[in-house]
Amino acid sequence: MVRCKQLSIWRPWSYAVLLVAGAVGLLLALAGVVVAASPIVLDGLFGDWAGHPNVPDPQGDAVTAADLVAFFFDTNPNEETAYFMAERIS
Repeated sequence: MVRCKQLSIWRPWSYAVLLVAGAVGLLLALAGVVVAASPIVLDGLFGDWAGHPNVPDPQGDAVTAADLVAFFFDTNPNEETAYFMAERIS
């Protein structure tokens, strides 16, 4: 009688591939939320930045007058202009 060794379907690298695929799927799902953000209008009102990509900055890491809360960046659909906004503690 000859016995065959059962091969495992899951290899050690399989988990890494699943993790990366899950992360990419999550990023693609969140990208739809960013695309749905309202266009940026240069009118002195900053509410239109809600929902646009940003880099948060922890509070208290600089003097109050220079401490940033977040740095926003984006473009409007069908425009070539890049917009940036730094939000700071008032």
